[in-house]
Amino acid sequence: MKKLGIIFILLIFISPDKPQNEISELEDIADIAMDNELIPEEWVVTLKEKITQKKAQEYLSTFKKYDIVKYTEYKYITKYVIRKDDYVENINVTYELSLPRDKEFQPEIVVVIRGTNLSKGTLNEYKNILKHIRNQFFTKNYMLFTCLIASKNGKIASDDFSKKVSEKLDLMYISTQLDIVNEVSYQETVYGYTQKWKNEISIENKPLNIQIVIQGDNDEKQTVIIGTPLLITEY
Repeated sequence: MKKLGIIFILLIFISPDKPQNEISELEDIADIAMDNELIPEEWVVTLKEKITQKKAQEYLSTFKKYDIVKYTEYKYITKYVIRKDDYVENINVTYELSLPRDKEFQPEIVVVIRGTNLSKGTLNEYKNILKHIRNQFFTKNYMLFTCLIASKNGKIASDDFSKKVSEKLDLMYISTQLDIVNEVSYQETVYGYTQKWKNEISIENKPLNIQIVIQGDNDEKQTVIIGTPLLITEY
């Protein structure tokens, strides 16, 4: 079953405060996976920011210097995409510049950083890449979303898992939603807030900066998706 993790987009406000070292979010999520014997499958960090037309043209000039830029026209926007896979530690980065045809709408720069393991070397390389990208393309007003997809062979005791995460991050404002997909499949979603992470959103005047999805079925292989401050991709 697929759901859109940002279903509350009309109800939220993205905090302008940015943590000084966002690597801690990915490190904390990596620790959660290790503590619970989860197998990382993929982690994704997404940076987004609305920019001026002038800045968009500057970035477009930078993009066009690369032979690997992909250009696509849609009905309302034009997208330029560059993908770089030559980083060490098997990290790849995709740069996307969206230019609306209607000049009343702002262009947007999106950078997505992906990896498949969470070793110390990978986290250090990620930190360097993130710092470079922020300095080159973003101001303090950007939004950052972090997500880890992991799996485990065997049943996950969701109550115990949620309790461990809650204790590790000192979670507040916890809420849980359980969806029964069919006779053998289910999906549990947990929302909460930790003061350890400064990147947050607000829903109905309550802060939120972690979303956990646990998916299980009769095959006894379960998937855990951890996102901050909210999942923005389909799962």
